[in-house]
Amino acid sequence: MAYDRVVDSAALEAGLKNLANGIRAKGGTTEKLTWPAGFRAAVDAIPTGGGLPAGVAPKEVNFVDYDGTVLYAYTLAESAALTQLPPLPERKGLLCRGWNWTREEIQALARPVTVGAVYSTEDGATRYTIRVADTACRSISFQWQQNGEVRVAWGDGRVEVFAGTGTKTASHTYEQIGQYVVAFLPTASEALSVPPEIPHREEKPLLQGVELGDSITRLEKGMYENCYTLATISLSPQMTWMDEDALRNCYALKAAWIPASVTHLGACLFFNCASVAVLSLPAQTTAIPRGMMKYCAAMRSFSALPHLTEIENDAMQECNSLTSIVLSQKVTQIGSNALGACYALKRCVCENPIPPQLGAGAFRSTLSDFEILVPAEGWEAYQAAESWAPYQTYMHPYGKAIGNVKIPSCLFGQRNSVSVLTVGFDLATARVSVTSDRPAVASVEQVQHTADQVQFVVVAGTAEGTATITVQVSDGEDTRRKTSAVQVFRTRPTATWSVEPIAEASYGFAQNPAGYYESQNKGISSSTAICRVRFNTYGMYRMVLECIHSSESSFDYGVLSKIGKQLGNNLSNDPQQAVFHSFKERSSTSPVNIDYGEIERGEKWITVKFCKDSSGDEGNDSLQFKVHMEAL
Repeated sequence: MAYDRVVDSAALEAGLKNLANGIRAKGGTTEKLTWPAGFRAAVDAIPTGGGLPAGVAPKEVNFVDYDGTVLYAYTLAESAALTQLPPLPERKGLLCRGWNWTREEIQALARPVTVGAVYSTEDGATRYTIRVADTACRSISFQWQQNGEVRVAWGDGRVEVFAGTGTKTASHTYEQIGQYVVAFLPTASEALSVPPEIPHREEKPLLQGVELGDSITRLEKGMYENCYTLATISLSPQMTWMDEDALRNCYALKAAWIPASVTHLGACLFFNCASVAVLSLPAQTTAIPRGMMKYCAAMRSFSALPHLTEIENDAMQECNSLTSIVLSQKVTQIGSNALGACYALKRCVCENPIPPQLGAGAFRSTLSDFEILVPAEGWEAYQAAESWAPYQTYMHPYGKAIGNVKIPSCLFGQRNSVSVLTVGFDLATARVSVTSDRPAVASVEQVQHTADQVQFVVVAGTAEGTATITVQVSDGEDTRRKTSAVQVFRTRPTATWSVEPIAEASYGFAQNPAGYYESQNKGISSSTAICRVRFNTYGMYRMVLECIHSSESSFDYGVLSKIGKQLGNNLSNDPQQAVFHSFKERSSTSPVNIDYGEIERGEKWITVKFCKDSSGDEGNDSLQFKVHMEAL
């Protein structure tokens, strides 16, 4: 059909001029543009993503957009030389608020790390991109809580306004299949703090992308769970709380960045997000919650986190593309199956010289060539740690160190042979020395060495006092030394011990006519008696607690702590790492000896507790103990 159209040529010319000025400003040029070919060419020449070339190759320190695109990449040396972070990227409709790591944090880490760009929307709206691909499923519903007016633009020209406060529900049916952007725009910053949820499971697969506005501070439990086609999400820079299961089963999600403002990460947050290849957590993260990345089969790398202390149960189980991981020096707990069945995992570097407590199957079903690298100064501790015993064949030390100089801390005229382990040194070529700062108190004889051990004899002198024995090894590149203090007596002082009350305890222990210290909560339902046993020894002693545990075996029980461990002043079960012996489900009116083994010189303490529940109060349930110290 042919038709005529009246055109306002002056208005058209002014419009084209304004458009050309905008294109030139965006592209940084002053060239004259001709319509239409010149306009199109100038638009195509405008750099995107902050002026970055396409396809930046990853290096050790990567700055990545929220869709997984590598924007900038640096070697560790290049990263260390940065005086400022790279320019922020540009996205249509979004404002980049910064990176989720600071320059200082990146340079202090001095390790490979992935840094994510954090955005908010330009207009403050929270936008959902949905795709209607089936004429039989053209409707979508949303539900949200608001504290002020919210406008909803459905993306097909229709707009609804929702006034007031409380729970709101809205449904919309699209006339045609296609892709639409649904925008939720609050009229005040506090009107919408939690994004709208898609309440009907069958409608969740319509969701393709999420862009959150500045007002969004929380993702509630299961917020986007089972949104199978959700491929991208841009989290608000004001986000503080991400609850459990918030992104569970988002199979198409490729990348995720947690803003530095987030203080709470929930369990199973990214559970079964099978396409997430890279995940950037902020430097201040202290724990990887239970199941958080379980079944994230595409995740290739995981940045070392300087403040991480715990990886909880199942946290990274079956991350089947993960090849290596660095656990920073503050990690003290690795839960059951935390890295179990990570079938591509070849290397785990532990930086803490004190072995973290391992849960069952922490590295279950790893490759035969899997290796765990531990610091040389902690090598002996890792070899001796009970929870690490299943992985001894995988462990290798890195660095150089001298092991503990295990000389009895007190000598009483005797000679003692000592062997000291060295790690990382070639003792065939290294210089080895063992010296005493006070030979009249304790001298050193017969210094020799094998491939990895320094051996010598310490001889008590004629003078009483304290001497320091120093073992030093130097190979020209590195010098290490380790000392041990030795106290020499002519006559061994007597070991002492005492029973102390605990101020916050409701009930304690008191000595009975038989000489035992006995719990004082007999017959009192739902109670605990607790005390501290403090002891001081000179030289090696064996400590034995002679106990009588009389109780209903299924209910009441006593507990003895490990040395230096405090038990809780309540009926809750104490953590396994604090318990030396439990009498639970054991009862006897005859004494039972609990042997603490060899105790070295010094002041130490343990906790003794008796728990009385609410059942079967016969008034005869208690824990009694005596302390025996035997000189060795």
